[in-house]
Amino acid sequence: MIKPIVTLRKPTLLVMAVIGLGLSHANKLTAQNNQRDVNNTSQPLNLELDELVVTGTRTEKMLLGSPVKTELVTRMQIEKIHARDLTEAIEYLPGAMLRKVHGKTGQEVWLQGVDADRVAVLINGERVAASTGSAVDLSQIAALDIERVEIIKGPTSVLYGSSAIGGVINVFTREPEPGFHYSLTIDGGSFGDQNPEGTSTDIANRHVGSLVSLVDEALTYMLTFDERDSDGFKVDTEAWEQHGAIGQKRNGLARVSFNPNDNQEYTVSASIYDEDVDNLFSVNAGGKIIPFTKKEEAIRNHISATGNWLIADNDSLNVQLYHDSFTDKTNQDNANTPFMDQERDADMQASSASLQWDHHFNDHQILTMGLEGFYEELHQEQFQRTENSFRASVEVSDAKRDSLDLYVQHDAIFGRWEFVPGVRIQDDSDFGSHITPKLNALYYLETIDNDHYFRFGMGLGYRVPNLKERYFTFDHSHLGYMVIGNQQLTPEESKNLQLGWSVSNIPTLLFDIGLFYNDLDDLITTDIDPVQSSETGLQISVYKNLNKARIKGGEFSLRWLPYRNTIFNWGYTYLDAIDRATKKRLTQRPRHLVKAAIEWQFDLIKSDLSLNYQWQDKEWADLANTRDSPSWSKIDLKFNYHHKQQLTLFSGIDNLLDEQRDFSDSDDKRPEEGRMVYIGLRIES
Repeated sequence: MIKPIVTLRKPTLLVMAVIGLGLSHANKLTAQNNQRDVNNTSQPLNLELDELVVTGTRTEKMLLGSPVKTELVTRMQIEKIHARDLTEAIEYLPGAMLRKVHGKTGQEVWLQGVDADRVAVLINGERVAASTGSAVDLSQIAALDIERVEIIKGPTSVLYGSSAIGGVINVFTREPEPGFHYSLTIDGGSFGDQNPEGTSTDIANRHVGSLVSLVDEALTYMLTFDERDSDGFKVDTEAWEQHGAIGQKRNGLARVSFNPNDNQEYTVSASIYDEDVDNLFSVNAGGKIIPFTKKEEAIRNHISATGNWLIADNDSLNVQLYHDSFTDKTNQDNANTPFMDQERDADMQASSASLQWDHHFNDHQILTMGLEGFYEELHQEQFQRTENSFRASVEVSDAKRDSLDLYVQHDAIFGRWEFVPGVRIQDDSDFGSHITPKLNALYYLETIDNDHYFRFGMGLGYRVPNLKERYFTFDHSHLGYMVIGNQQLTPEESKNLQLGWSVSNIPTLLFDIGLFYNDLDDLITTDIDPVQSSETGLQISVYKNLNKARIKGGEFSLRWLPYRNTIFNWGYTYLDAIDRATKKRLTQRPRHLVKAAIEWQFDLIKSDLSLNYQWQDKEWADLANTRDSPSWSKIDLKFNYHHKQQLTLFSGIDNLLDEQRDFSDSDDKRPEEGRMVYIGLRIES
């Protein structure tokens, strides 16, 4: 992508320079070659503080010099921890809380205590449609072709629209290197005595990923394929229940880029996600245990086209078009009946067209303007069968919405200060116009020993109700409940304040402390409707604007390189999340969260070893704060042996302490998967 670079030049100035496509590619290739040098263990570890990021301001900045605090996960880090999907790629990110998607097999992410329904997930700046109508399932995004992941915490509605009231996760895919290259990764793991067949040597988890690329003068081609296959696991091998997804999740991508000269770049890509998984569960109906199989088949097709131009010396233009189609079929089958008891078919479509223009007034000012059009629709049907009847019902009938958004941002530097005010004007087809402002600032100070970066951010968040919350009729009458949408819902709003201080002593130390305060109004949640429940004899829940929440806290992180071949990471998050109406703590928000890691590199044996630790405080399971989920800790061990520059052998133990939830307790939110031991290899050229 052709974009201007904003860098921090000592001692006092941030300078901006427009670069041509050739230099842009050279920088990318240099970064990629440096990452590939990880296989040469004579290279020392580093803190990776000189990376470029774009998500915080939508223009390129040095990681440390970005006025909007940006956290980064690089491809080198992803490969070292053997991440297979986006969930695993960001698992060790300080403050990120991974949760199981309700009723699904995948994972979602919460940032700074804000749940996943309010966190935007992007791939190359393009919005990923929520697979459940609310939250994005991160396990559907393979890690194979990820170059880096940029994370912004807190409201980013000004730059990224309605779904970003809690933050943004932006995934950037790999850029191929000159010539012909390929990569192949194969790995497999065992849950020990929890393997479904009861044999600890079985390979219950399997993964294969491949990438092929060719750069031929002005044309670039890339193909990727990734499959994660699992047999699930059984806590009790004699029982019907089987936990974890049984089946496959597959990703495929084809991309072609054309660079006719240094000032133009065009890219067309098509990707597909295919999921075919089963789950076994049981329902206690009046003392009788009824076994069920839940089967889910999902297909996502995504096509996109982008164009980038450098115009004269001061302007750059980016155009993006994409269409996302997601179909999801779920079946629930009573094992005691000869027919499929229930089927639910969902069809979600989303399209977007966007344009961004960056104008450089001089070396100290950039004006960014963008226009985005977005359209989405949702249709869902349900089919229920009994021995004597068949019933078809429409749960969401062709619900639609569209919006047209304009955003403006001015990035200006005055000596040691950088100010970035911005505003978004959103015109929604159902909720009319709304203006959302924000202001970010950075103050840079250089002392004899360290560089200091002081950040300030304030702004508003805004989120319109999604189609599921407004139109859904989730009929689970056979299990005793229903969830019903509400077309009278109003948008959610938030007021946010962020303060940060970063201290770096390159190349050995980075210390960061950040404080945040977030007031959220009219949060949408489900609440039991006593009248409808009494009339139907079912538990009827309805979406309503109920919660007024206050979430405040602090995040502290340390990255330290005490020796050439040893690096230490530590992150601590304090969270105070309160329902402002009841003064009770919000559910699923632990007060304390710790993530730490230590990594060693052994040059003589061409290998590296890392120990990753997580600890989470207890969390409340109900709004009355009478039931809780216990605290827990988890240790993962990762090992890589670089036989040659093209071959890496790796192994690991996830959940070394075998910390696992009590599956008989629905309030228990500890890890589901127990200890897993795995091995694998990666070949690349």
